[in-house]
Amino acid sequence: MAGRVEDYERTMAFADIALGQIKALRHAATPRNYEIWYAYASGYHPLNQQVNAILKAKGTIADTDLVQTYEKHLSPTRLTERIDLVGSRVKGEIDQVMAMIDAAAGSASSYTESLAGATEQIVRSKDRDGLRTIVEIVQTTKTMEISTVNLKKD
Repeated sequence: MAGRVEDYERTMAFADIALGQIKALRHAATPRNYEIWYAYASGYHPLNQQVNAILKAKGTIADTDLVQTYEKHLSPTRLTERIDLVGSRVKGEIDQVMAMIDAAAGSASSYTESLAGATEQIVRSKDRDGLRTIVEIVQTTKTMEISTVNLKKD
């Protein structure tokens, strides 16, 4: 119960400071302005630096400054934009991974076809042709190995 009382007292102090700022600067008591000054009063918000700089430079803060501060630090659309940006980045990463998987699958498929063809040739070939096919299999295996190593690096 003590925590609840402390929270009440602390938040009411922030509310008093917010309303005091609104009155002192003669701003309209709108929800947006209250939210800005409440966040400012809490002292834990990044907007404090911007508000302090404006107050220091001008001695007051205009409605246009409040709108810009709100848009930069508190606006719900700002959160949506950040979520969209993160989503775009994640999608880009997923697309890159999928491209690498597709490339690896293509290499593996090509390798499988090459081995199947080589096996068939070995079965049907004479000694000299069989050796040539074995060399081709070794070369194809090396190429596949390099491709796999490169895929692991990425």
